[in-house]
Amino acid sequence: MTGLAWRAAQIPEQIEQAFAEAIDSETGEIINDTALAKVEALAAQKVVAASDLALFVKECDTIAIAHLDSVIGELQKKRQRIAHAQEVAYAVLEKIVQPGEKIDSDFVSVSWRKSPPSVKVEGPADLLPPEFQRVIPATVEADKKKIKAALQAGQEVPGCKIVQGMTLQVR
Repeated sequence: MTGLAWRAAQIPEQIEQAFAEAIDSETGEIINDTALAKVEALAAQKVVAASDLALFVKECDTIAIAHLDSVIGELQKKRQRIAHAQEVAYAVLEKIVQPGEKIDSDFVSVSWRKSPPSVKVEGPADLLPPEFQRVIPATVEADKKKIKAALQAGQEVPGCKIVQGMTLQVR
């Protein structure tokens, strides 16, 4: 709790105590003018303290959160720059390291490895036989799992073939 918050939290108890000193509990008459003046001063302090605390809360909402949003925005930009640099570096590695070549160092290993066989659909999916299509709302796309199974079983699927790709592996 901040000093201001701690001080503000004490005011209601101090008002009660000063009020008890200022007023006779049986008759309700003022018995201590100094204590009554203290009640009024504490009530004014309470208004000021509450206003200051409310302003602090409001500033936290606007300044601190705006600052954090700014920092988050900058971090997102940095992340995008780093991701782009990584993509560029990966693309360069794909160009300079030939398939079958392996590069090792104390910190990293770069090599090519075969990817699992996949299906390459060379034409629009809506021209495929219906059993090799998946309907996604308002979209027809090739069902590569079914096409692959059919091709591996020896069935011909127009416009499709199994291809063996290569993927660059960085460890």
